[in-house]
Amino acid sequence: MDKAFRSKFESRYASWREKLLDLSARNRLLNFRATKVSTIKITAPNPLVLFKRLVQSERSMTFPLFEGTTQLERSFSEPHDTASPNWKVRPGELETSKFPPDLEKALRRVEQMARASLEERGVNTLYLALGLLEWRPQVASDVQLAPLLMVPVELTRENRLKPFVLTPFDEDAEINPTLVYMLRRDFEFAAPELDADPTEESLDSYFHKLERAVKGRSWRVIREAWLAQFQFKKLAMYRDLDDHSQVAANHSLVTLIAGCGEHSLPPEILPESEFDNLSPSKVFSVRDADSSQLAALIRARSGQDLIIQGPPGTGKSQTIANLIAQLLLDGRKILFVSEKMAALSVVYKRLKEAGLGPFCLEIHSDKANKRDVLSRIGRTKSIISKTPAQSQRKFDRLLHLRRELNEYVRALHTPVSLEQTAFDLQGGLATLADVPDIPAELALPVRVNDFETAGMGV
Repeated sequence: MDKAFRSKFESRYASWREKLLDLSARNRLLNFRATKVSTIKITAPNPLVLFKRLVQSERSMTFPLFEGTTQLERSFSEPHDTASPNWKVRPGELETSKFPPDLEKALRRVEQMARASLEERGVNTLYLALGLLEWRPQVASDVQLAPLLMVPVELTRENRLKPFVLTPFDEDAEINPTLVYMLRRDFEFAAPELDADPTEESLDSYFHKLERAVKGRSWRVIREAWLAQFQFKKLAMYRDLDDHSQVAANHSLVTLIAGCGEHSLPPEILPESEFDNLSPSKVFSVRDADSSQLAALIRARSGQDLIIQGPPGTGKSQTIANLIAQLLLDGRKILFVSEKMAALSVVYKRLKEAGLGPFCLEIHSDKANKRDVLSRIGRTKSIISKTPAQSQRKFDRLLHLRRELNEYVRALHTPVSLEQTAFDLQGGLATLADVPDIPAELALPVRVNDFETAGMGV
């Protein structure tokens, strides 16, 4: 790649990276603001105890279930009576800054948002933020709050008569990566690092270290805990692009997408008329496929890069399932990604119905916890991938049937009389379906055997 093209590519590549990053005041990871129904401040226990229970001990915690909710809702038009027995919180339950009706609404809203994110995109966005950094941007006068330790959690409830339960999600807690990146880029400030295997004491030590480090900037650490939705997965994508910039610059497909590469002619494939002669043991669609879908499969198998377009219901997910199955047959590895969880589920269901479920590993969904991933890898390795002799006989039988059907089609469309085919003659007869039959007698007796001997037909 010459200098002009490299400069153009680097500009495009940098643009791709920056679109993944949001360091503005719109980002809740840098400018956290409490809302009435989508954020919940947990007032007790304190952040250190919450960390010990949820992260170290991996234990669930329960929000209080207030009795007489309807009666309480009516009473909220009057001054709050903090001495009411309905307000008591049992030992070990989570206490919040919200009154019962507001807490119920907020918990329902937070649970719905978290569940929608998991079901639609397969991404957990619900976190318990332990500690906040109060800081001031260089070009703004207003202070902002940024969460510090992000603890992934789940919020569930068995039914309306049961309390909401806060459970640790099967991902590691980490210091707010967006905040760490912003502090390093904008302030050349290296935030203290949390221990790789943190404890309650090491988290307390982290807070103290950060307090001392930011004291000279007139910033401060606030030891509060907030339950809310946070999204910082795109930062991982940004880092990935940053770490692999040289690899991307030398990748023909990436440079072509950036408009800086040269398009090479794809390798030739068999004409469609020869598709049926391919051995089923080498090229086989586990789902029904027409000629265009089979052509896509063969093109991908030959190494061509392609885009498949079509309106809903034209078999795109079915074609993807066939592509994955074919590449598995060829001993290839496949990564199937989609913005929507529904698309992944449809393809997985089709592969599972074809008996290929054990070869599919969900690595980015609500089911992709570490224990399950390791367990499924172990089960897949135990499967013996040998093709039995009877399967080969079935493939041979299928190829034989294909050829018989093709011979029938060719015979049907081969001219036999007056340059007309049997298909044409049968079509002509069909137009005479309403013509009345006229009985006729032959002048001479004729035997059927004579017709058969002469090769004639009636």
